[in-house]
Amino acid sequence: MSTPEKLRQGNLPATESFTRYKRARFSTQLPDHYLYTPAHYWLQDLGEKRWRVGMTKFAVRMLGELVEHDFELLAGQAMAVGNIIGWIEGFKATSDIYASCSGTFSGAMNNSQPASAWI
Repeated sequence: MSTPEKLRQGNLPATESFTRYKRARFSTQLPDHYLYTPAHYWLQDLGEKRWRVGMTKFAVRMLGELVEHDFELLAGQAMAVGNIIGWIEGFKATSDIYASCSGTFSGAMNNSQPASAWI
C-alpha cells in the first residue's frame, strides 16, 4: 500500500515525514516520529504514557510469512526492558519477542502489514 493510499485510509497523519533507509538490496522509508531499537522494533508514542510497539519491515522480511505466535504475558501484567514476552514463528525463522520498554502489557493486535503489526 502506498503512502498516499495510507493517508486516504487514515492510517498515517497528513504531516508524516520519512527517513529513507537502504542497506545492500533492502530499502524502506522509516516514519520520523517513531523510535527504533537495534533489535528491529519500532515504538510509537500514543500519548498518556502509552506506546505502540511493532516489528520493522526488515524484521518481518527476515521472519518470512507469519506462521504462529504467542505471548507469555496476559493483559495487565508488568514487563521490563529485555524480558522475553513471547515468540513469533515465520517460514524462515523463529524468534523470541523482547520487551522494548517497561510498563504494563495491554495485549496484542496483529495485522498483515508490517507497519501496522504491533504489540
